[in-house]
Amino acid sequence: MGIDKNHCAYVALLASAPWNRFSDGCERNYRGVGKALMSIAVFYSAKHNNNPAVELHALSEAENFYRRIGMRETGRSKKNLKEFRLERSGALALIRPMLPHK
Repeated sequence: MGIDKNHCAYVALLASAPWNRFSDGCERNYRGVGKALMSIAVFYSAKHNNNPAVELHALSEAENFYRRIGMRETGRSKKNLKEFRLERSGALALIRPMLPHK
């Protein structure tokens, strides 16, 4: 993970184990692994760039997950992977449940 030219964290090679992914007919061992991993990326971006935005290239089987957490499709890579971005407002909504309440 690093900060890219668009001033947000770029996430590469992130995945949860297959038995933790939602799929029809399968019971997951752990819930929230993907959201937790993406939340770490949001915190990283906020700390190192003062902007909680996150970008990534998604494998087709992960696209719906990224949409569910508020990411929007922004284009395609040279390898024909869809590009997704989580803007500041979506990033803050993702991590809000983890922040201390006053």
